[in-house]
Amino acid sequence: MRKCKILHRYILREILLPFFLGFCVFTFVLLMDRFFDLVDLLIGKGLGFIFVSKIFLSSLPFIIALTIPMGVLVGIISGFGRLSGDSEILALRASGINPVILLPPVLLFSLFITLSMSLFNSWVLPFANYRSKELLYRASYKRPTLRIRERTFVHLYKGYTLWAGRIDHTRNELEDVRIYERKKGDIPRIITAKKGKMKVEEENLYLFLEDGEIHELEKSSPELYRRLHFTRFSIKIPLGPSYKTVKPARTKRELSVPELIKRLKGLKKRKVRWAYLVELNKRFSIPFAAIVFVFTGIPAGLMARRGGLGMGLSLSLLFFVIYYILLIGGEELGTREILHPGIGIWWPNLFLLLVSIPLLRKVIRS
Repeated sequence: MRKCKILHRYILREILLPFFLGFCVFTFVLLMDRFFDLVDLLIGKGLGFIFVSKIFLSSLPFIIALTIPMGVLVGIISGFGRLSGDSEILALRASGINPVILLPPVLLFSLFITLSMSLFNSWVLPFANYRSKELLYRASYKRPTLRIRERTFVHLYKGYTLWAGRIDHTRNELEDVRIYERKKGDIPRIITAKKGKMKVEEENLYLFLEDGEIHELEKSSPELYRRLHFTRFSIKIPLGPSYKTVKPARTKRELSVPELIKRLKGLKKRKVRWAYLVELNKRFSIPFAAIVFVFTGIPAGLMARRGGLGMGLSLSLLFFVIYYILLIGGEELGTREILHPGIGIWWPNLFLLLVSIPLLRKVIRS
């Protein structure tokens, strides 16, 4: 019994350090993609360091939800690879100890990760997703151009669609502006301008345009076309008294598990219902991958016969890419109503288990 405890502590020490290092490396890599967006918000759009830091922190949980299961896989492959490479597994067998004895602590560790991440995905992740959305919504009040992308038609507010060739987000300035205006009861008109500026004051959005034209039909005689040139022209768009205090609507990514279940009960349209079921299943299937990676990582580490963080990172990345491709495919099939979400989202876990368990039995018996 004492020998078992010593072995259990030993294998956990072998796993924990590469797990932590793998988690840090993968988190850093995924953050790099987000980093350039944040730099653009800070420098290109001038939102300020503190505000951008809040957006950065609110985007971390989504990355952590992926990198912690990846870290588990790195830890197991690295740990068991070193044991195999240093012939410690062989020494255990020579001592009459079955390597299966090493499984309980590893499974308990992965079970702890699965339960922790399930709670994390149920509560922290949706809160962080909504917090990030809320911050960007507030930023769009200070800098209304944030809602617009260059050379893209954007539905600005009720009755207004805008296109801009170039945007200076720090100054809220536009170049090569085209606006399609359609007010209720009025004939639509098109407004073009070489330059423009957006500004929010009180409950209104103002568009100050320079050097442009207004193209419209005569309301009393629609067959008559009129083109007006202007040097300066302004448009006032009422936003309503609640614009400052209104909060963006929560999507399925921003709902906690109890809220998702409650929303599901009121959904009758199959396509929408299945989309919510996809999201609900993902909250638990990705954390469960930590347990699946135990059965994948042990045979991979023992067969590689090489330990170290490099080997763990390389093999775990390969397995996770396979897992993620299967997950995206299952999500797409579930969203398109081709495959039930319960099958599509859990299929990657089942596939890896079906492949890994026979390999695990083989390396343990050999």
